Amino acid sequence: MVNVIIYLSQNEFAEELAKDLVGSGLAAGASIDIDNSHFVKQGVVVVKTVHTVITLQSKALLFSDIVEFVESFLGEEVPIYSVPIAQTDERFHQLIRERTINT
Repeated sequence: MVNVIIYLSQNEFAEELAKDLVGSGLAAGASIDIDNSHFVKQGVVVVKTVHTVITLQSKALLFSDIVEFVESFLGEEVPIYSVPIAQTDERFHQLIRERTINT
């Protein structure tokens, strides 16, 4: 089980993308964080960037399918990362298994 984090440069398609990922069975659930501030150092200057971030829960084996789905939906490469869900109660684990497609 993983949390998949998708960074969008704008929020124009975030809600539709999140709904489609859940509707397709690639994600068990998704949340959207608008105006997520991110700070990076470029040389000696700290630069602020703002993204819309979609976080979803899924099976680790679906990660490649999620990347393909997002890139086909948006027509471009976007930063997508996954973070393992190392520990969870059985109810949450079962919820992800039931709400995602079989791998």
